[in-house]
Amino acid sequence: MIVDTHHHLWLIDESDLWWLTDADRAAGGPHLNDFGLAEMREAFDTVGTDRSVLVEAWGAEADQHHWLTLAEDDPTIGAVVASTNLASPDAGAVIDRLRVYSKFRGLRLASQDIADPDHLAREDVRRGVREFAARDNVSLDLLLKIDDLKDVPRLAEENPGLPMILNHLAKPQTSESGYFIGWAEQIELLEPYPQIQFKISGMLTEAGPEPSTDLLRPAVRFMIETFGYERLMWGSDWPVCLIAGSYRHNHETTVAAMGDMDEEQAAAFLGGNAIDFYRIE
Repeated sequence: MIVDTHHHLWLIDESDLWWLTDADRAAGGPHLNDFGLAEMREAFDTVGTDRSVLVEAWGAEADQHHWLTLAEDDPTIGAVVASTNLASPDAGAVIDRLRVYSKFRGLRLASQDIADPDHLAREDVRRGVREFAARDNVSLDLLLKIDDLKDVPRLAEENPGLPMILNHLAKPQTSESGYFIGWAEQIELLEPYPQIQFKISGMLTEAGPEPSTDLLRPAVRFMIETFGYERLMWGSDWPVCLIAGSYRHNHETTVAAMGDMDEEQAAAFLGGNAIDFYRIE
């Protein structure tokens, strides 16, 4: 079974796309369209994706409810990762309103657009994570910058029962010479915490104008050698990934960067790990 652990859905002019700036819109791109269930299935069919994890791209609570409701009756979407401001005093109440949906699996903590390099060390953020972790059967997706990784070990130590997963490997700039050492040193800080897993996702959009398997391979091989196949899973970052090529091209290039996998390794990376982590039926 193939599980895409990271894709989005949105209405480009109606969804509260917190990450999409006016400059992004002016630049244009194939991702600046409506993407719903029909478009999702068309993309998935090119690879044979069986199940997926719908990840928030929207900030407003109304959007969380809209897409969680849509996912309820869709057999392909196996899990939904929603969003709220964990530093907000009313975060707990929002979380409890979202948890009533059968496919709600957790939240995403995003700091990629926050300039403060110590954002994750703030007491209000850490308090919100602790309050979230006190709920049963939840997990935390992490959308972070490389400089944020230094504070993840403390989050893991403060919340040992909370499964976490790093999105897009903190976006290593694989097309830039000299990126590897600084990125690898920060990622390696997470090795002692088995509750932290990793999505090999969104890599082509960070690999410059000519993304290739060769550019991705050093970072991907480092992840395999450091964390093993049991802590890795595949995600497309569709439709953002369309900036770098089709859904199928992104999948094939990423899987090729993984190198030769035996049947057990491939089954874990492409589906089994995701089914366990996100409790997908």
